[in-house]
Amino acid sequence: MMKKLLKLQGLSYIHAAVTDPIFTRIITCETAHEAWEKLKTEFQGFDKTRQMQVFNLIKEFELLRMKNTEKRLVFEASAIASLKAQATSSSMKNPTRVEVVPAFLSERITTMLQAKSSIYHGPIIFAHAVNLRRRALPPFPETSMGNFVWMAHVRSLPEEAKLSSLVCKMREAIRKIDSNFAKNVQGDGGIITVYDRVKEIGRVFSSAVDYVTISSWCNFGLYDVDFGWGKPMWVSGVGLSDDSTTQFLNKVVLMDARMEKGIEAWLLLGEEDIAILEKDKELFAFASLNPSPFN
Repeated sequence: MMKKLLKLQGLSYIHAAVTDPIFTRIITCETAHEAWEKLKTEFQGFDKTRQMQVFNLIKEFELLRMKNTEKRLVFEASAIASLKAQATSSSMKNPTRVEVVPAFLSERITTMLQAKSSIYHGPIIFAHAVNLRRRALPPFPETSMGNFVWMAHVRSLPEEAKLSSLVCKMREAIRKIDSNFAKNVQGDGGIITVYDRVKEIGRVFSSAVDYVTISSWCNFGLYDVDFGWGKPMWVSGVGLSDDSTTQFLNKVVLMDARMEKGIEAWLLLGEEDIAILEKDKELFAFASLNPSPFN
């Protein structure tokens, strides 16, 4: 009885996701696993037209879900290579894609905030989430739970918001969060280190500033994750509540794009900010606005 119930439950999930003609071809399967295997021939076989129809349908649902404060930008490998070339200087060697893309977005956001204000705009603080797991010696156990992160802060002024400068500031800020820092925040004395760092951050906020958080999920290997039904075709890390009181604005999340060496940037900003950015020709010289991830 339990086996039959599990089969019916699994098939009901599949039925909710596919058309009736496709479902009729898998209803005779003995198990939900067998049904999934049959589906592979439907969606990942030689019929690319049907496959693309399904993918484009997913994209349309994603567009409906997105709000006026949320935008998805895609940087292709060629555009990132151009940004790397612009950021390279005598003081900045071999900038990485996860350095130049957030620095470029910081530059464009700084310009946007300046354009919003009729008077001089003060500093903008860009907070980059830094993974402490990779910096701890010895490393944290792979089975450890929780977010072991610290924020590296980059201060940007409108007149100083240049790509090469922002990349240098970002690299310098992140380098300060090293193995010694990871060691010092552990144990009984860890709270003192945290307190001192929080005081430093507090001094940054002694005057009114705009605050933008940037998180990179790049190089996490998310496209290689396989829970038994194949590797993902598209990975998205942004999910927002419909309750506007729980939304955290001024946020950027970077993800690996589906194409090799590309980056997706999900921006969560105010509606006015988004409207200004959508008219930024310099931004869209390097980024595409919400292209299909399946082309």
